[in-house]
Amino acid sequence: MGLMFRRLNSLRNRSITVRAAVLTVTVLAVYLPVAAAVGLLAGPAGVVDCSAAAFACFLGATIALFISHFMRGPIPALLGAMLGMLARMAFPLAMAVAYMIVSSSRPDPAPLCWLLIFYPVTLTAEIMLSIPLDGACRPV
Repeated sequence: MGLMFRRLNSLRNRSITVRAAVLTVTVLAVYLPVAAAVGLLAGPAGVVDCSAAAFACFLGATIALFISHFMRGPIPALLGAMLGMLARMAFPLAMAVAYMIVSSSRPDPAPLCWLLIFYPVTLTAEIMLSIPLDGACRPV
């Protein structure tokens, strides 16, 4: 477990492209088995709902990752954390509500349920890629 944290922390100092790629691979590693299981259980409509939720969470986490990358320093970092939290939470919820409204005449809560699978994954991955874990962020 400690080795995994050290490796993720070493990625924190990499370029934004590398960190975005790691986030993409993380989401795909969760999405592919979940979508396969949903396809067997719920059919194509379930896969569409699942895919929309995964995409919404991924996009919110990617936006938060870019915000944290471009806002450095003590005061901008706090602002970046707040803006990142807003992007990470509001964007998936707004897309889920829009998807529920557009998809049918009777709102279906399934997209919100799928967010419960993908949101914690993207939250954890984005935080691990944004915040140093070994105390590298010391007060000036």
